[in-house]
Amino acid sequence: MMTGAAIGMDTRDTETAAEYRRFEAALQATRDAGLTLSFWWRDDDAVAVTPELEQLLALRRAANVPLALAVIPRFAEPGLIDRLRNAGNVGILQHGWAHEKHSDPGEKASEFGEGRPLEESLADLIAGRERLQPMAGELFLPVLTPPWNRIGYAARAARIQAGLPGLSVFGLSGSDDHDSHVCNTHFDVIAWKTTRGFIGLKKAYHLLANEIEQRLTHPSEPIGILTHHLVHDPETNAFLATLLGKLNDQPHVRWPALTDLFDI
Repeated sequence: MMTGAAIGMDTRDTETAAEYRRFEAALQATRDAGLTLSFWWRDDDAVAVTPELEQLLALRRAANVPLALAVIPRFAEPGLIDRLRNAGNVGILQHGWAHEKHSDPGEKASEFGEGRPLEESLADLIAGRERLQPMAGELFLPVLTPPWNRIGYAARAARIQAGLPGLSVFGLSGSDDHDSHVCNTHFDVIAWKTTRGFIGLKKAYHLLANEIEQRLTHPSEPIGILTHHLVHDPETNAFLATLLGKLNDQPHVRWPALTDLFDI
């Protein structure tokens, strides 16, 4: 029987309760279909050890799942790497170079967009890897997560030359994308365009149900959870703890190794 405590909500909120039932039904449908449902977790914008990072690591530890931490190379502090070495099952991805906008006025924010000269983008990608890889050592995965989840076609191709075969942005990879080194995120817990806080339980379970239902026809693509620990509020962290616990209770849910996700 569903309870408010079990899902972190007031069951008198009928719309949210309906979305949660749809989420549960989608989980059951994939299980009944004999499908393995894969998830992975990426968190962006890490540069230093902060109380928010410690909360994130506590969530990861409690759930005992892999965490891909996208670190901004230019501002990464050595103390961050030292902390992550003892965090268990955390991999470091390269979050661009400096998380700076290099887009024309009126265009959406990007660091490596089509309007930026390719030689500049390539130089920053290489600089980022050459700083972060030696610092992170065995924790480093050669995976680019471009800031704002945007990257131009030329820079996308040039990432290989920069020594970053892996790529992760936001949204479905698409059936025409045969790059085994690409693994995207699909579910963002932050309402960036409005409150810049938690998206709310109703929307969260709605989006999750959508993604799980899509896996009935595209089961091979892992569902990527995207978080940004520096802006999490208590509601966000409470939801993540509930969600991770719920997923771990599902016998058909798997959390692939980060290296497997990007075929590295």
